Formats: sequence, C-alpha cells, structure tokens
Amino acid sequence: PVDAKKGDEKLNAPTSIQGFVALLKKALDATAKCERRAGTVAPKNVNGCLKEIYSIKKASWTPPKEFFPDWNAKKALRDALGKVYVESLNHKNSTVVYSALRAGWSSLDNSEGTYTKLEKMLDSDDKELAEQAAYARFSRKVKGDEATLELAKTVMKAHKHERVRLQGCRFIGSKVFAGNRAHFKLLSSYGRDKKESKAVRACAVSQLGVIGSEKDVSKIVRFMTEKDLQYAVVYALGRGVRTKVAYDAYLNFFLKKAP
Repeated sequence: PVDAKKGDEKLNAPTSIQGFVALLKKALDATAKCERRAGTVAPKNVNGCLKEIYSIKKASWTPPKEFFPDWNAKKALRDALGKVYVESLNHKNSTVVYSALRAGWSSLDNSEGTYTKLEKMLDSDDKELAEQAAYARFSRKVKGDEATLELAKTVMKAHKHERVRLQGCRFIGSKVFAGNRAHFKLLSSYGRDKKESKAVRACAVSQLGVIGSEKDVSKIVRFMTEKDLQYAVVYALGRGVRTKVAYDAYLNFFLKKAP
C-alpha cells in the first residue's frame, strides 16, 4: 500500500479495487458504533464519525497511478465504490444507512431500484435520514426527468418534514429549468403565500433568481417589503440573476430605507 494524504493525516491507500471496497465497507460498518444525536440515527459528531469514509473517498479521486493508470481504471474503482454505497442502503443499522447517504450520495446510481429505496426513506419519521435521502434523490438535476419533477412538486406541496420540502423546492428552482415560466409562477405562488413556513417561502424566492432573468427583477424585488424574505431576495438577485440591474435593484431598496 501507499500513503495518500488527507490534510495532515495519511491514509494507507489500497492498490486494488478490492482493497478500496474492503476499506470502505469496514469504515461504513464502523459508523454503527458512533454516538447518535438524541431522537435521530444521525451521529452526534458527523464529521468525526465519517472521517475515515471521507478519507477513502478523497483517496479514490486520485488513486495510485501505478495501479490505476487511466480513466477506465479510475471509473471502474468509482463504480465499485458506488455499489458499496448502494448496498449499504439496505444495512440493518440505520446510522450506517445515514452515513452512506451523507458521504456517498454523489456515487449512487440512478437506477429504478436505488430511486425506490431513496423514495421509501423520504417517509421516515427521522427527519435527518429523510433529508439525506431527499438530497440524494434530487441531486441529479436533468431537464426532461418528469418523474423526479413530479416527486419534487409533491413533496414541496405537502411533506411532514420541512427540510424534505426544501429539497423539492431547490430541484424545481434549479438551473436546468432556467427560463421556465411555469416553474417561476409556481415558486412565486409559494413566495406570496403567507400561510407557508418562512423557510419554504424563502427557498421559493431565492430560487426565482436562478430560473428567472433580468426581466424578472421587478417581480423578485417586490418581496423585499417583507423582512423575512430580504435575504432570499438578495440571494436571488445577487447570486441568481447576477446583472447590474439586479444588483442596483436591491441596493436602491436599502438606500431608500437608509436614515
């Protein structure tokens, strides 16, 4: 084995796919012993509990060149590790399942079987587990994926966990839907609905800037009149639309309010 640095520490990086797989399985299984936060399967110290998994993940990005010389070899390694994360979704220990989702969400495949597992977890009474499952399920933002879009609309409209609703909101307002007027109208309706939670309204408004354009600045800046939504508007205009007109819109609002 060879040493692969992670920060100031060293990971004894394996020289084969089998070695990486064995190491990852061992690290995932070890999370079953981590102390949990009260009322959830999530570890009390997430970074500490998943430290070894993150080290293995980082080492797999740049494995030893003498044993993984080309793109095909590296892809085979990542595919093998992805299968380990997927298999861990069936683990009898829920903290291991949480850890696989938290550390390996980007390595999960988009097969029907994996999606079914993730969607089942959305209904978990554990909001931490449900949120991680939602994050993984909505992570691939692809235009034309009607099944995922409908799921996002459903959970945003009515789900028992607010943070799952927020994942649906972010999918609906993701960049792949830029210019989609139906999405803009839907998110605007959530932003205007004062019966909605502050978090959902703020998410909806912030995503307007991602899918909207300079022509929508006047519609977005109207939400500035509500203090709870001002940060969301600044995000929408400053990080979403990102034009001089957008910047000037919220700067002018604050200048008018200045004493």
